[in-house]
Amino acid sequence: MKPLLLLSGCLALGVAGAAYAFGPSLPFIGGQAHAEAHSSPKAVALAHKTFIVQPPSPEAAREARAAEAEREKERAILLAAVEVREAARIRREAIENATAESVAHKRLPAYRSFQVDEPYIALTFDDGPNPSTTPRLLDILKERGVRATFFVLGSRAAQHPELLRRIAEEGHEIANHSWNHPQLPKLTVAAAEKQITDTDDAIFNATGQHAVYMRPPYGAMRGPLQDHLNKTLGISFIYWSIDPLDWKNRDPKLVHQRIVEQATPGAIVLAHDIHPTTVDAMPQVLDDLAAKGYRFGTLSQMVEMDKASNGKMATARAAKSAAAPAPVAQAPRAVARHQPVERAPQPAAAQRPASDLSPRTVTTTSIRPTPYAANRSANSALY
Repeated sequence: MKPLLLLSGCLALGVAGAAYAFGPSLPFIGGQAHAEAHSSPKAVALAHKTFIVQPPSPEAAREARAAEAEREKERAILLAAVEVREAARIRREAIENATAESVAHKRLPAYRSFQVDEPYIALTFDDGPNPSTTPRLLDILKERGVRATFFVLGSRAAQHPELLRRIAEEGHEIANHSWNHPQLPKLTVAAAEKQITDTDDAIFNATGQHAVYMRPPYGAMRGPLQDHLNKTLGISFIYWSIDPLDWKNRDPKLVHQRIVEQATPGAIVLAHDIHPTTVDAMPQVLDDLAAKGYRFGTLSQMVEMDKASNGKMATARAAKSAAAPAPVAQAPRAVARHQPVERAPQPAAAQRPASDLSPRTVTTTSIRPTPYAANRSANSALY
């Protein structure tokens, strides 16, 4: 029994001694294995991927740029909406602050012709400007000292602002013919307004002037819509009394014949400066009408001479004076953003040759006053 106990004790002492002898080296061996494991290329790459920010891939960069462009586009749309509202506010202020003495208050809501004592005719050209035909027409008019009115489409005016500037600089009048020639009664009221205001913005951006006359495409209009647009935007609607059908019959001789044969004092001639055949007809039309004693005026000049417009103004003033109560002191109103321009006295139209019938400041104006809608004459009842 004692020998067995002695053997067991020796074994125990041996194991303990081995542990004592080799124990200090075991942590070193384990630590070395751990270090080697974490210093391998795969581990180093994993550490870099985990803790170091990598640059985005080309695809991710493109997606980020596209997202930023989309956000920028949304911001631009919001800014444009704000600008449109601001432009509408300015228009309303201009209407509210327009003076009663402004010549624009003489305008009727609509015209088909004018009642004049002298042989004046209004030449009007629709659907331009066209860079292929409008410059040639302007040359023809300039050679003869003739002033006309151009009803422009907003889409084309925005594409060719240099032509609008030339039209205005050479003394012609620029009027509104919608943005892209729709039938306005088939649109919502808001869409019809937008057709007009967008076109007016294009005219203003090119010339610094607002259009105060509008010709609805195809002459299509309904009474309630016309009244609304007239009162809201302060524009007058222009129709015509002579239509040579130059859009249908592309024949210069036929266009010339129809205009000259139907000419009467105060007539409004409808033509289209986008058709080469119409431009071809104009030299002979102008020369033959001048030989008959006719002269030519812009729409605003015709309104100045129009007896119906002047009679309406006198009637409105008399009614206002008769019905006006005793004056009451009031706070001064806000000054309009655009003030009416003072005009120097002009000689009578009868004393001026056709070449001297230069446009006055009433041709276009920054103020859009509300016309006297209740005082229509017989030639403007368009229902």
